[in-house]
Amino acid sequence: MMSARPSAALICALALIACVSPAHAADDGGTRSVFASGAGNRALALGGAFVGLADDASAMIWNPAGLGIRQRFEILATHAEYADLGSQQDFVAVVLPNWRWGTAGISILHFGIGGVEQRDDRNLLLDGGLSDSQTEIALGFGRSLGNAVSVGGTVKLQRQSLAGFSGSGLGLDAGVLLRAGALLRTNADWASRLTWGLSVRNLIPPSIRLDQESVPDPAVLRSGIGFRAPAPGGRSALVLLDFEKSAGVATKLHAGMELQLHPLLGIRGGFNSGRLTAGTAVAWRGFSVDYTYEDGDITGVHRFGISRALGMTVSEQREAASQAKEKDLQARLDDAFQKRQAKQVEDLLARVQASEARGEYESALDLLGTVDLLYPNHPQAAALQAAALRGRGKQLEDASDYAAAALVYGRALAIAPGDSAATAGQRRCREAGDRRAARTESIRRKFAEASDAFAADSLPAARIGFAGILAVDPKDADAALMLRRTEQAIARRAASLIKQARQSIEAQLPDEAEGPLAEARNLDPQADGLRDAAAALARARAAAAGVAAVVKTEKPQPPSPEQDREVEALYRGGQTAMQERRLDDALRYWELVWSIRPGYKRVDEYLKREYLMRGMEFFASGKLDEAVSCWQRVLQVDPKDSRAAGYIARARTQQARTREILGEGR
Repeated sequence: MMSARPSAALICALALIACVSPAHAADDGGTRSVFASGAGNRALALGGAFVGLADDASAMIWNPAGLGIRQRFEILATHAEYADLGSQQDFVAVVLPNWRWGTAGISILHFGIGGVEQRDDRNLLLDGGLSDSQTEIALGFGRSLGNAVSVGGTVKLQRQSLAGFSGSGLGLDAGVLLRAGALLRTNADWASRLTWGLSVRNLIPPSIRLDQESVPDPAVLRSGIGFRAPAPGGRSALVLLDFEKSAGVATKLHAGMELQLHPLLGIRGGFNSGRLTAGTAVAWRGFSVDYTYEDGDITGVHRFGISRALGMTVSEQREAASQAKEKDLQARLDDAFQKRQAKQVEDLLARVQASEARGEYESALDLLGTVDLLYPNHPQAAALQAAALRGRGKQLEDASDYAAAALVYGRALAIAPGDSAATAGQRRCREAGDRRAARTESIRRKFAEASDAFAADSLPAARIGFAGILAVDPKDADAALMLRRTEQAIARRAASLIKQARQSIEAQLPDEAEGPLAEARNLDPQADGLRDAAAALARARAAAAGVAAVVKTEKPQPPSPEQDREVEALYRGGQTAMQERRLDDALRYWELVWSIRPGYKRVDEYLKREYLMRGMEFFASGKLDEAVSCWQRVLQVDPKDSRAAGYIARARTQQARTREILGEGR
């Protein structure tokens, strides 16, 4: 039990403090604490109508759900002095948004008054005055649940020290903030401008005991709306309206308006339960200086404050995290791609060596053609190819096919010019062929030139050369054989090129069909299917031009939020599948993303890498058509991809050319 004198002093001090409190104690019988009036210059300049907006660091005081929409790290500080009363109020708040978890914040609101007269129970003035200090420390958290809803809560500690007595109490606030456009799923302009908020201050009321009894801070329910109305000059005016209700007190109205006169300057005004408020703010690059005036019961209140927004926005944080994750995935995919390539070329070279050891030089050269297509200039390929050509040349020489043997030896010399065995073999075969055909020196020279042209893949020149020899000596069997082989090579090559062009046309890649058709036309203008393929190309170009014209005239429609969510979900599904090595599933996810939104994030790179590798695996397995289909898919995703275009251009001729050099098709 306290003595009579301190108790009387305490009662007097409490009464005086209630009279000077900016909470308008007369309206509620002094039941509310000084903290109920709120803090933050912007909110107070708007007449305390801030529940439906709550978009700065003072959200913890008004509606903690507003923390969920904060975009950047922010520091806010305000100061107000009641000069005639010897009191002051200070407020500091810090919010720290995180793209993954939400936004956390802390605020400290302090109210102090000194110089209060101290009297005893006989109402005699005592020496020294009383002082009161009240502090509220709040820890808040808010999170957006999609685009429509944000929720939040604040745990707070209130402490009061008065006339030598002190006490503390814990409380809890909660709130929700809704965005009408996203909630109603409408693109209507009015809905995108409208927000609504609801907060409960002291959902769990703090109770402070200074003397003999605990005094609770009553619960306060607030509901408000915010609307950004169009204003002249292409700017907007923010209009806010709040209703406040607490037990035993009539409903209070708060209203405010904010107009941005210039990107650097804004003005505010409002009514706080019938009292005038006004303010202004000067902002530049995330730094703001605020001034607010409030009409008080005894004297007007002048408030000054600053705020600073720093760092990346939540969206930028999310994008940076996404890019870091994608970069990590990209590195792992690149590593996996390199390992798959290394394993593939290792297997191919092992098969080459095994074929050469068994004397199966044709198989070895086919495999080396695959290596040359997929991995041009591989350091081991040249030596293995030269050895295989020497071995095959010896086989043809032993079979008395001197023309083909000389051709193969010549190919070995083209790869390894200093190879003495290939040089000797070519000389032996040419001399043997010349002796058998009893050629003159002039015919020998022409035969060698035609053979070299064939080896160099100059088939039209080879055809002319061998035909010229037969015109002089129709009985030259080797020249007749080589001419027949050349004609067959030209026919096969032209048919292969026409087939390649057809596949490109069917894959809607008309530009890729032009080159093969031109090459086939140079080889044989009368080749079977050439005219039909050219007509198909012309139709494809006309159809593509028509589609392009339609697309150009159509106004592109912006993606809807539902499409954005769908594409992102599919993209993440593809990433997860790739990380779990479910390559077929990942490919299906990314194909869907590409069909909806070509160019979305890195999906083009993922598709190209996977189809390139699959084409290489098909080609290494001898499945030429499947390989070409994969590489054409790469060109559909990126028409400028030089790797896929190069693979396709070489794939149709590589194996055929090897067979031609080896003497097949006789």
